[in-house]
Amino acid sequence: MMKRRFYFWLGTIVGLAALFGFARHFSLFSVANSNRVESGQKTFQDAKFGVRRGGEVRYLTVSSMMSRQSSATAAADFISILRAQSPKHEGVAIRFYEIRDLDRDGSFEVLEHVSAYEHAEGFLNIEIEEAFDWINVYREENGQFVEATKDFSGFIQKRKSHYALWLRIIEHPHVLARDSQGLVEANKTQFKRVLSDYLYRLDRLSQ
Repeated sequence: MMKRRFYFWLGTIVGLAALFGFARHFSLFSVANSNRVESGQKTFQDAKFGVRRGGEVRYLTVSSMMSRQSSATAAADFISILRAQSPKHEGVAIRFYEIRDLDRDGSFEVLEHVSAYEHAEGFLNIEIEEAFDWINVYREENGQFVEATKDFSGFIQKRKSHYALWLRIIEHPHVLARDSQGLVEANKTQFKRVLSDYLYRLDRLSQ
């Protein structure tokens, strides 16, 4: 009996500790909703929740949370298709994928990272490889994902800043590690051409 009580209280303490750890970052709480069915009982779909993080509160209905889950599942399925079509190195897809809600509309987009040097595996080192990633954005329309990078002006501006920063770094590589400096000095003209081309493409998408 004492042993059972010990494990009961141990489990309770561990559960509370986990809950407290979650609550430090997120606070999920029920919010009264005036929508009721004829019987006067609140339906499950009418339930409304607030999610608090860092002082910011967002309200979600159960149906919207289910919609986001469905969107995330569809995005993951689409990534599986893209990954199968991606160039591979030793059987592993070279391209990198993300699932993000860029415009915060509750539907997820798929981001595909395509390196300018994806066919030269190992050419770029970790420090500078992110400089040469072009990112395609796909959004869901009518049940299928389509390339829609031009629809996300805020994202385009961030990518412009990213490439412009790296263009300055390539011009003055002393801020990089020594091995990166050597790589840049040996390929400076080519690197600048790639980044300038990326900026040109983003300008075209902005028009």
